[in-house]
Amino acid sequence: MPTCSRAAATLTAVDAILYLLQSQEVGRAPPVAINLNGGRHHAQASGFSYVNDVVLGVQRLLSKGKMKRVLVVDIDVHHGDGTQEAFYYSEKVTTVSFHLHEPGFFFGTGTDTEIGAERGKYDNFNVPLQRGITDEQLHGVSSAL
Repeated sequence: MPTCSRAAATLTAVDAILYLLQSQEVGRAPPVAINLNGGRHHAQASGFSYVNDVVLGVQRLLSKGKMKRVLVVDIDVHHGDGTQEAFYYSEKVTTVSFHLHEPGFFFGTGTDTEIGAERGKYDNFNVPLQRGITDEQLHGVSSAL
């Protein structure tokens, strides 16, 4: 799927969330939408894509005024560096990235000391993992958050 189509799919998922928020009864759980082929979170000069659909989606959610805060959870082998960079100073977006982090592995970013800054301090969480982590270990780490 071309990058722009992925971004369009993410923005369509965001529009579905906004529609559900508008039509939903008060007190019910907030809606969730997932674009399994999205998540081009590396969009920056050192990354793999030129459109960060995650950032575009979060910005749309916040700009419509229906959500005060957004949580982005990134679970894959690479650090969500582009998403982290976009919201590092924001108190409106909490980012959590579970990723491989070991010597010599590209990018070399995403340590647990990268916690956000200024108004976004403590709204950025990196969970650097070593190769070979078991399901039980990952569950323990994610439960601790």
